[in-house]
Order: sequence, then structure tokens, then C-alpha cells
Amino acid sequence: MKINKLIGILCLAIYVSLLMSCDNAQNSIIKEALYMAETETTAKALTIDPKNGASGSVTVKSASPIEKDIKVELGVSQEALDTYNTKHGTNLVLLPESSYKLSSKAVTIKAGTITSEKVEIFIEPFTNEMIESGIKYALPISIISSSEPSILVLDAKKTTVFACDLVIETKALKFSKYDYASPSMRQHYDLANWSVELRIKVSNIQASWNNQAFLQIASSTQNVNEKLGFIYGRFEGDFLQFKVNGHDGFNGKSFSPQSNTWYHLALVCEKGTLYLYIDGILNNTLAAQPFETIAHFDKDAFMFPLVSGYRQADMTMHEVRFWTKAITATQIKDNMFAVDPNTDGLEAYWKMNEGEGDTLYDATGHENNAKIKAKNGPASIEWINVRSDEK
Repeated sequence: MKINKLIGILCLAIYVSLLMSCDNAQNSIIKEALYMAETETTAKALTIDPKNGASGSVTVKSASPIEKDIKVELGVSQEALDTYNTKHGTNLVLLPESSYKLSSKAVTIKAGTITSEKVEIFIEPFTNEMIESGIKYALPISIISSSEPSILVLDAKKTTVFACDLVIETKALKFSKYDYASPSMRQHYDLANWSVELRIKVSNIQASWNNQAFLQIASSTQNVNEKLGFIYGRFEGDFLQFKVNGHDGFNGKSFSPQSNTWYHLALVCEKGTLYLYIDGILNNTLAAQPFETIAHFDKDAFMFPLVSGYRQADMTMHEVRFWTKAITATQIKDNMFAVDPNTDGLEAYWKMNEGEGDTLYDATGHENNAKIKAKNGPASIEWINVRSDEK
């Protein structure tokens, strides 16, 4: 009995000792970990001024004061950007080496401190070719190594990704209440997942003006409640509403649109659930609908904005896009003002920046071009200068 009790006490002592050893090891790792201070769950936005470019900075930190000086090497990592793109469903492209400068590629954390000096980053103004490409560029700065290899680098926080946002100066098309654009699509579409997005500014939004429709994509489905279109976007008085397959009621939540104000709107259908985004932010979700969401889009039934006897206001629009897939929240937020025309799933992309003529060209190369028309007579075509940083 005494032997059994002695063995039990000995086992308990060993178990406690192991626990303490593990705890000490974990504490040691945490205390000696290195990471990038600026790392966030998503990329940090840097707005690139057309004349002055942009600047930023990064620093390296230790979880606690270190005992001796540590030198940390930094670098630009394509691998880190690939990992970020895979995780977030984005298509960020590494900045050309000639487009950026780092003040240093190494920093030092002094003994007794936790923070290194700053590495200053400067990004040159984009070339016209870069601007016109629609490509979203990024600069991923990573911890490459340190003078103390035994010190852990936190993998989840070893890279800061800077996403380059442009101040875009472009054109948009102002439609009078009699004008509209009518694309001729290259095919009929049957889609379980789809997305549409656009930027719009309405000259006058009034509570008494219902059915101010800015988008229609008609459906070949016969069992609709209202044959105005599978997708039908409108300002219903002073609130935003999308009809899907004749279903009323998918509205902007706690959102009161204002006259003469730019909005980016995106409607996404993924596996039967609808998502509404306003200015890159998820505004409303509608799941388990009692109506069909599988799209049967007629190729000749796209129209923006919709011409009807209801419309009273002028509508200025650009960046109208149609996708044959559900795009992600990150894709929407990162590409409100421009997107790479070669992005997978982008079926039609009307930049509406031509500045002349009566044709809106499909930037994807799929030739889903649109004609500017009017209900009666010639369209009163008016091109407007816009900047991406204006409301």
C-alpha cells in the first residue's frame, strides 16, 4: 500500500513537472517572438496620388524586451503575396521593382527594447499603362531572417501587405430620364452563382418617386411573379431595393440614399443566398428564399438604367460589371473603382469611360458591347469627369 501511494505521488510530481516545463517553454516562445507591428488581417491600403505617389512604413517588434541587439532582415516576398491571395480570394499583383523604394532592408531591435527603427516605403506614381490595366498592385514586406535564428518569427504576423489604391481620374456617363444603355451579350446564361456591381449617382432621390430603376437583366424563366427581369435594381422612393425573379423586399438595411452622391452597389448570389454590398460593406443577406435564384439570363435583355414612365431623375453611372460567379467581399472592397478585365469569372465590364461616341465597350474582350439609346429620338449623351475619392 505504501509502495502504491509512493508511486502515485511520484507520478503526480512528474506530471506537474512536465506541465511546468511545457508552460515555461510556451512562455519562452512567446517572450522571444518577432513580428511585423503593422500586420492586419487584411491588406493595408495605400492611396497612390497621381503626382506624388504614396509613402508608408513598417517596424519589427519583439513580444518582450530582448537581452541583446538583434538584426532583422526584411524583403519583398512573392510567396507571401501568393499566400494572401489564396486566403482572401484576391488577385493582387506584385509591384514592379522599379515602382518602389525601401529606406533599408534591415532593422535592429536594441537590447532592452521591443521595437526596431522604421523602414520607410515610397511608391512612385503609377504609369498610365499601370492605371489603364485595372490591375490591383500590392507590396508585401516580410521578415526574412534574424541574427538570432533561435528566436521564433510568428508566421501569421511576419508579413505586412500594402494594397495600392489609386486616385482614379476618369469619365462616367450621365443618363437623362429618357436614356439607357443596351448591351448585346455574346450568349444566354444559366448560372447558379452570379454577381453584378456598378457605381451610380442619382440627381434627385425623393420619397414620392418610386421605381427609379437603374438595372434590369431579364429572365427566360417563365414562373416569375413580374416579368420585368430576373435582376431589377431600383431606388424605391428613398430606399434601395433589388427584385430577384419578381420577388420584392431585398432592401438596403438602415440605408438612406442621398441625391448627388456616389455609391458602389454589388449584388451577389452564392448557393441560393443573396448578399447586398454598399460601398464595399456587406449591408444585407437573404437566405433560403422561397423563389428561384438560379439565373436564366436572356442575352438581349440587359439594360442600365431602365427606361420607363416612372423614372424622373438623371443617373450617372460607370464601372458596371457582370460576373458568372460569386465574388468575395474582399474582391468587392478592393476593386470598387477598377478591376483587372482579365479576372476569372468577369463576363462583361463596361468602364463607361469612352468620353465620346455612342458605344460602351466591354473591357473583357468578350465583345458584350452596349449602345447608348433613348426612348424617343437620339440620346442626350453627356460625359462627366469623376475622381475615385469624391462622393
